Amino acid sequence: MSGVSINTKLTTAFAIVVVFLLAIGGTALWFIGTLNTVLEEIDVSHYQLNRVAEAVAGFHNGGGTPAQHQARIRDIAIRAATDWERQRIAEAQALAGDPQRAAHAQQALDELSNYYRSVAEAGQRRLKVLHNRAIKVVILIIIESALLVILLMYLVRRWLLRPLIQLEAAADRLVAGRTPPATAGESQDEMQALTAHLNAVAPTLTDLRDRLEKAERLARVGEAVTFVAHNLGEPLRSIRTLAQYEREGHGVTPDAQAAFAHIISTTQKLEHWIANMASTARTFQPLLGRYALEPILRDVVALVQPRLAAAALTVDLQCDEALPELTADRALLEQALVAILNNAIEASPDGGRITIHAVSSAEGAMEITIADHGAGMGADTQHQAVTAFFTTKRGAAGLGLTVADRIVRLHQGALHIASEHHQGTCVTLRLPVAGPAAN
Repeated sequence: MSGVSINTKLTTAFAIVVVFLLAIGGTALWFIGTLNTVLEEIDVSHYQLNRVAEAVAGFHNGGGTPAQHQARIRDIAIRAATDWERQRIAEAQALAGDPQRAAHAQQALDELSNYYRSVAEAGQRRLKVLHNRAIKVVILIIIESALLVILLMYLVRRWLLRPLIQLEAAADRLVAGRTPPATAGESQDEMQALTAHLNAVAPTLTDLRDRLEKAERLARVGEAVTFVAHNLGEPLRSIRTLAQYEREGHGVTPDAQAAFAHIISTTQKLEHWIANMASTARTFQPLLGRYALEPILRDVVALVQPRLAAAALTVDLQCDEALPELTADRALLEQALVAILNNAIEASPDGGRITIHAVSSAEGAMEITIADHGAGMGADTQHQAVTAFFTTKRGAAGLGLTVADRIVRLHQGALHIASEHHQGTCVTLRLPVAGPAAN
């Protein structure tokens, strides 16, 4: 019954039960009516036999007047049911009025007696037939009742219990944080529709749960970063102040001045990044400006140059010609790129190569791809890569890609990770060239 509602199905099942009960009731009424008719015929036959016997006995006793004989015969006529009976009774009554013809009256009464006796015997035979039929009918009703119960149990299980079990399983999977599988049921009743609605809303609920978990993690990130900012702020300022003082000292060589300038610039960026990290865990509006992308990428590579040199890594930076200026928060963008580049450095074997490629698309977006040739990630690791505090590296905080993903989202962009075991990892930042739209 594909496409039929549960209400229609239950109505059909109820109709089947009603028809079955009506059939049983009709059969019982027919049987009772037939039985009463037969019993009544037997009772009438016995009554008439008694009346005939009394009339015959009156003739044999030799007593009584013709009028008395006629009176007894009239008693027989009271319950006569057929024309034949009434004809024989009338004949016997007429003959009984003539004493000379009394033997003929007795003969008519004997015919009546034989008739009533045959009716009684026929009734007994019909009773026996009804008894046998009643046994067969009872057995048939028991068998049909059992089959009906089995049919109803099957239909209830198919129409109600199985969809309820599927619905319960889907709800259990949803509560456990897993998307319930799509159920391709044969019917489209209310239960199936409810399961379909649950399947339809499951991705939304899963997404909301993921967002809630991310929000909770970001809240923990905010607390952690606040603690870090409080404990690192003063040392960084002290380093920057000392570097500024030493750079202005007498006898400082140009190379030393360049090194001190790099220290000052790096500490300033670190101070700004730490403040931004705390902001990214809360509602935050980036400070937008229009910037050429290639200088930003070169500055990012320069910031991690010591780590690149320590691992003998080379960076292949490729930017398409005539890249448009990008509307973004430069400090936040640098912070995200450094976080991704640091991950690529940690994943790359010594002496390896990291590729940075920037292109613009016709859809008004810019894509920045950072690819390494390291060990790569499995599907589970890849899925949780942007989860706060998730890391597979000993001693790492697990916040780099989390912060990068948050920064990209603040710019209304998207961060995509593609990775395979022993094939390296490719992280792509897709950002709108015009910057995030105003809310």
